[in-house]
Amino acid sequence: MSAPALLRVGPCDAVFVSAHEGEASLSCAARLDAERRRGRCTMVVALFRGPGEEAEPGAVSMGLADAASRLPGHAALPVAVFGGEAAQDECLLESRAILGEVFRRTQARQIYLPLGVGGHVDHRIAHEAGVEALPTQSGLDVFFYEERPDALVPGAVRMRLGQMGVRLPPGALKVTREGGLARLLLCSQRVPHRREPCRGLSERLTLTRLLAREWWSTRVWQPQRAFGLRLQPMVQEAPSLEAVRESARVFHARRGAAPRTLRRLLAWSGDYARLLGGRDWVERYWLMLPLREDAGRAA
Repeated sequence: MSAPALLRVGPCDAVFVSAHEGEASLSCAARLDAERRRGRCTMVVALFRGPGEEAEPGAVSMGLADAASRLPGHAALPVAVFGGEAAQDECLLESRAILGEVFRRTQARQIYLPLGVGGHVDHRIAHEAGVEALPTQSGLDVFFYEERPDALVPGAVRMRLGQMGVRLPPGALKVTREGGLARLLLCSQRVPHRREPCRGLSERLTLTRLLAREWWSTRVWQPQRAFGLRLQPMVQEAPSLEAVRESARVFHARRGAAPRTLRRLLAWSGDYARLLGGRDWVERYWLMLPLREDAGRAA
């Protein structure tokens, strides 16, 4: 466990768990800005860091080795399914212990966890570890945030919810119509600021095959009859466009990408905001609802 980093963890109102440095600050830029404007104390906790990558200013970095460093022969391609290799299992246990201690020390009433969109193994570990480490206290609000830029791909969020087998209220069913297979495959090849971009035709074909397989596997998902987590969507519009654009610029600088990549990220964010009924920058969060009994079976 990263003891020196945990010494920096203290009481706060809300904890944002980030798989990698800077990802939660980009994905939750509007919510973080809104919380700070209300005078609430927030904390961003980043689990993984790549070789030579600097810690995110203002965040608590645990400095765990990312997948490229942790798994021998790890492909640059995002991992499509959370696997069960021993190295991943060990990392999951360590991440769960760290987040359990973070939640205990902060006593936060709001916890934000990555949804796991995009399939990267580090995101799935952060998601799984966060869920398993959640406190049992009452009055706790748990939100899953959609990781950018992967969540901006039409159909990516719908596919992830289907993989999780979540149960949705009737008002949230429009997420099932946000993108079909063709748009998912096309746009996934052009994601701006992807952490591990495809290298060469072979990896692109592999990604296409994996995505198509995952998409087809979720076709049987029935969001009103599923027995997974019960989630309720909520949206957050940006209080200040300049604040969220600055978060995007910082994220862009950390990745060292070309200027056109930042413009494409902002353009995709605008398209996504309009899909959610807003403009320029809108974030969607999935609030975890209490379990309930349905027809004699525990959901």
